[in-house]
Amino acid sequence: MGNLQALLWPKSIALVGASPDKKIIRGRLVEAIGQHPYSGTVYAVSRSHRKINGLACFRSVDDLPAGVDLAIITIPAEFVPSALEACGERGIGAAIVISSGFAEEEGAQGFDRQQKLADIAERHGIALIGPNAEGFLNTRLNLAATFSPTVSDVEGGLAPSEPRHRRYRGHLAKRRNRVFLFPSGISKSIALQFCRHDRK
Repeated sequence: MGNLQALLWPKSIALVGASPDKKIIRGRLVEAIGQHPYSGTVYAVSRSHRKINGLACFRSVDDLPAGVDLAIITIPAEFVPSALEACGERGIGAAIVISSGFAEEEGAQGFDRQQKLADIAERHGIALIGPNAEGFLNTRLNLAATFSPTVSDVEGGLAPSEPRHRRYRGHLAKRRNRVFLFPSGISKSIALQFCRHDRK
């Protein structure tokens, strides 16, 4: 299923814009991933820090080792297109752009930025979610690729990632269901097809 595998079942991820500050989205994302025993490799990309939560920081996407599956981008909007371009040139097959400041804002600038992301993703074959995305939770991988409050002790179910579905996630958690949380932007038919796909 191409880069959808890299997007939703990544063996390695890069946090582009990582921060140790838990009061901001970039820091909450680092914290959420660190609180779960994700079996893959996590890389941090930061120009301001040498180490975050025990992770050695790379100065840029260009400095990352080969073979990264998924980049989660949280840097300011004006820098996202160049970061996504670098991901494509580095061979990173999937990206989630959590950064805001795109077509959801008034004016042409945000729309133009978002169109740039779409063009870059198409040119490099990147499976892209976002911008202004919330991320997702894959309990099979113990991966909390989201800055939102995460769910624990869950064993089944399928939920989208938009904030309005947090109550549903909490309900599933209370019933001890397994949740595989798909990010917004993926159609239900693709999501269900992927659930049926042999991931082993």
